Amino acid sequence: MSVSIYMNLMNHRDEQEQIDEAHFFAQCISHHAQDSQGELSAALGLSQTQFRMLLNRYFAKVMDNKPLDRCIKVHLNRAVNETFLCQCHSGKNNTSSLIRVQEVLDMQTLLLDHCAHHGEQFHWMAVIIATACMGNNHLWQDLGLSNRDELNQVISHYFPILFNKNTANMKWKKFFYKQLCDMSAVSLCLAPTCDVCFDYEACFGSEEPVQWKLLSNQN
Repeated sequence: MSVSIYMNLMNHRDEQEQIDEAHFFAQCISHHAQDSQGELSAALGLSQTQFRMLLNRYFAKVMDNKPLDRCIKVHLNRAVNETFLCQCHSGKNNTSSLIRVQEVLDMQTLLLDHCAHHGEQFHWMAVIIATACMGNNHLWQDLGLSNRDELNQVISHYFPILFNKNTANMKWKKFFYKQLCDMSAVSLCLAPTCDVCFDYEACFGSEEPVQWKLLSNQN
């Protein structure tokens, strides 16, 4: 995550919007703001229109003086005196090949069906979380959050039913997929119960960060 981009977003946030929502979106945006390839909106799973609406709602001041033809990642980096070479159209944005589209939609539906709030911002949040579930790291890492506890706070506040269902503290990606399997009456697990499963650690093991730069530890 680029802490300087995160701080710039939060310093210019719309104070009429909820700070915890702005905090979540700023973390997710800054996490992908220096990706070498691919559009920022696509990395979050949002359409360009949705992403512009998000920025205009929470961080409109950051968009001041942005030329229409300037890449948003270039704009965010220049705002904090960082050099960034735009390669957004290098081919990484083919979401049909890079993202398991149906899985994202199923995950998004699961989250929205259990969301305790209504509004476009919660739809954006569900899309971003569902897209991050396709990543290779722990969910909190793929979102750009500081640790699992921070992800727990997000899920407990916005998706409390799902949070309360996860009584065994299963890793969130594993838990969400288990919910989808249960809803479809399909089981991908070979063991009869989690307690006797050889892959127990994969679902319930530690999520301590390894060489992960936490936002709270950076200046």
